[in-house]
Amino acid sequence: MQPNRPGGELDVIRRFVTTVRPGSGDDWLRPIGVGEQVLASSFDGDAFAPLPPQFSQKALDDWRAAVRMIIESGWRFQVHTTRNHSAEQLLPAIEEINREIPVANRRLGFAHLEDVTTDTVRRIKALGGGITVQDRLVYTGDVVAHNWPEEVARKAPPMKTMLAIGVPMGGGTDSTRTAPYNPFVSLWWIVTGKTVAGHVIRGPEENLSRLQALRVYTLGSAWFNMDEDKVGSIEPGKYADLAVLSADYFTVPVDQIKDLVSVLTIVGGRPVYAAGDYKALALR
Repeated sequence: MQPNRPGGELDVIRRFVTTVRPGSGDDWLRPIGVGEQVLASSFDGDAFAPLPPQFSQKALDDWRAAVRMIIESGWRFQVHTTRNHSAEQLLPAIEEINREIPVANRRLGFAHLEDVTTDTVRRIKALGGGITVQDRLVYTGDVVAHNWPEEVARKAPPMKTMLAIGVPMGGGTDSTRTAPYNPFVSLWWIVTGKTVAGHVIRGPEENLSRLQALRVYTLGSAWFNMDEDKVGSIEPGKYADLAVLSADYFTVPVDQIKDLVSVLTIVGGRPVYAAGDYKALALR
């Protein structure tokens, strides 16, 4: 649930947390929390400007009130944090409330954080939270390389470092506003650090292997929804949700990862899409 009334978000959040219980809905559609733009006043935008935003004291006070309301209600939240400096400004309120109401089981999410530092990663991990990474830089990486210091852009985002620290990570696309919805473009970007123009922005020392990228994208993402016991991998006891691809993700030339497509998609054990050799399996 994202409040969409600038200046009136606290009232919207209050009505949501008092009328909707955590766990409502079903496996097809259910709310999982508040965000990712919790408050307009503490939203740090999509522009990869040279300097990160500085929030006003009122914005930080409202943020503290919103976070307390969400946490006290039993809900979780995900917050839009393009820049490390945004997280540095927002984390103190969460850490303060965590001393009263432990949040380790809430799986709080911090979205984007392309220039996150190791200190911020450790603070998020200490709260039991995680970071969701999206391939926004597949389009804007060249802008980042121009605006940010080279040593920062080369680590945008520092995914290998995050994995080494052990913070939970999820993959995504931030579709449909800032990147293609195609998951294979995102996986290609995670593995290569390239933009759609073919320019390498992120250094190889922060790229993930194909297996690491796939785990982040599947099981990693399921963790944020508390669904890792149901989806994210193919194993007994989980939903039979899977896709047969047009080629082997693990062996195709790396720049062909972005061109992969599903030729058979199965949800709950039933084909919902089929093409080519599998066309006969398509639902009628």
